[in-house]
Amino acid sequence: MRKSARLVATLGLLALLVLMALVPPAMGQGETEDITIPPGIAAVAHDDEVVLIRSDGYIQVEDPFHSSGTDPATWTSPEGGWNFVTTGDFNGDGDDEIVALGGSRAKIYDPFPTAGTKVTFEQVLSGFNWVKAVAADIDADGRDELMLLRDDNTATAKARLLVYKGNEAGTQWTLLQDMEFGAQWADMVAGNFIGDGRAELALTRQQVPTTQGLILVLNAQTGQTIAQDSFGYYFERIAAGDADNNGLDDIAAVRNISSVQGTNMVIFRVRGVGQGLESIYSTGFGTAFRWVTMADYDGDGADEVALLRNVPPPHAGLYGVDRYGTAISLNEVIGEGWTDIRSGDIDADGRSDVLILKDNLVRAYRPGTTGTSTSIIWSKSGSYRAVFATGDVDGGTGVVTGPRLEVSPTSLTFQMEYGSSAPPAQTLTVTNATATGAISWTAQLNPQVDWLSIWPTSGQTPGTINVAVVADRVSAGTLTTNIVISGGAGVANSPVSVPVTVTVVAPTMQVTPNTINIVSKPGRAIPQRALRVTQAGGGAGGIHWYATVIFKDQWDALQAQANQVESVHVTDEGLEAVVNGKKVLLSAVEWLTIYPTHGTTPADIYLAFDTAGLTLGTYRATVIVDGGAGVINRLGYCDITLSLVDRVGALPLVIRNR
Repeated sequence: MRKSARLVATLGLLALLVLMALVPPAMGQGETEDITIPPGIAAVAHDDEVVLIRSDGYIQVEDPFHSSGTDPATWTSPEGGWNFVTTGDFNGDGDDEIVALGGSRAKIYDPFPTAGTKVTFEQVLSGFNWVKAVAADIDADGRDELMLLRDDNTATAKARLLVYKGNEAGTQWTLLQDMEFGAQWADMVAGNFIGDGRAELALTRQQVPTTQGLILVLNAQTGQTIAQDSFGYYFERIAAGDADNNGLDDIAAVRNISSVQGTNMVIFRVRGVGQGLESIYSTGFGTAFRWVTMADYDGDGADEVALLRNVPPPHAGLYGVDRYGTAISLNEVIGEGWTDIRSGDIDADGRSDVLILKDNLVRAYRPGTTGTSTSIIWSKSGSYRAVFATGDVDGGTGVVTGPRLEVSPTSLTFQMEYGSSAPPAQTLTVTNATATGAISWTAQLNPQVDWLSIWPTSGQTPGTINVAVVADRVSAGTLTTNIVISGGAGVANSPVSVPVTVTVVAPTMQVTPNTINIVSKPGRAIPQRALRVTQAGGGAGGIHWYATVIFKDQWDALQAQANQVESVHVTDEGLEAVVNGKKVLLSAVEWLTIYPTHGTTPADIYLAFDTAGLTLGTYRATVIVDGGAGVINRLGYCDITLSLVDRVGALPLVIRNR
């Protein structure tokens, strides 16, 4: 049995002394804004910042801990009017962005981008109010999606859930789901509830006279219902975390009923798709806890539950539930006036802390573990609205104070057709993101290639680098390299590698016609014929081709190995083909001459026939047109059949391949 959080004071002087001892310190007294890590705990590379909404509606970021050589990641939004915040990493760059809701406005701020492009998102829907937002990776692509909840209060819907997915940069957004509901939702949270490697969304429905309480778990990407259960009294707030270290997130839920009415704090497990919820822990407190959060406060791999309520001393208003391993020690008398609770690792010790908020104070606790007691590690007085958030807004443990190299854009792509002129050159902008002076930079290709040119290769910020494709050095296909810009020693975010991709579309050669049939008498003059060599599908530039004539049976042998034929051309030794690196001598066709034997598309090839010395029969040859490497249908051809008969209209008696 878990010990109840209800504390009963006795009467008399002893009770008075106990009461005085348990009253929490006044705002800011005995507390500090400087974080220190306990001995024996190694600092990690990331910590969480605290995202507050001031009473004037502006967002204020506080950074309780920052590493040596950095400044605190403090920031204030450029505009106010906000009343809800959360955080998420929508472009996968390692720093969290801030989601802000205020009336009909929903917006994302990216105060400290570690990538070159800031995440941008804004939705304004007049007549509706955004009430909740959750960021989570619902499709396992390494980037969070955005789930927004609004109250509609229309004839057909009381609430609407909209799910947005951003592109890799977080600058363009697609609406994945737009779901209507007949009742409003009190809270929502995301977690990996069924072990599929992606986050699902859990919502708890507000109870109205015509509805019961409901917890619904959705696949937010598809809109599919995973599980749901109804309750006589609704749960007003929920949190997600792995309470028993089994690799699946659970749902901790609290509701505002007394222990006489029933359990007011429950941990649910999602049984599976279509199998509902299972209570794995429940308890009742005399005065209900109203806020809940979950995180790993003791570093044992499981998530604990932290609960918040407003009760006067000597009752505990901050309480912990730990179902795995040695229980944490969290049972704090904190007084009244609190409005929200969150978890976050604000001191970079690898374990989460518990943060609570009231209108004039935000305070962080480090829950006690074996041999230690709970302690206040940070606080900040001010004037705040009722909700706040935590997140790794700076992507590390502070903002670099020295120069920081930034290059934009973060990648370059070119496209051209083989044989055409080069596409327009592009530029990279090189700047110092901290504006602490000029950075001397150098640029080089890695790997070095001859089909891309960059200039200048050195300079100072702010500066530009010109990037151009060398058209006569490319081959058909996809070419890649990187432009590496280095800022030298002491420069953060250096070097920067900008990938460059050049897609060279191979042209297609076409030879028409593919067959010519001639029937004639020996010695009779045959009018010349013509072939047309073109670049199919249009396109700039031209295909440089070479043509020759071989006997049909030799062409049949070559055609079977067409993908291995490297060239067909005339040499001092005679007509030669190179097949898979080996030379193959071909016989010349004396009765057929072609001209010209090389050129550029579009062009005509003329065929001249000489039947002198030929006897009756059928003669076959093939005109081969070689468009060169990188050309689709590189070896174009036309089969020539010459039938010599004693009279026109008669069938030949002898078929001669040569």
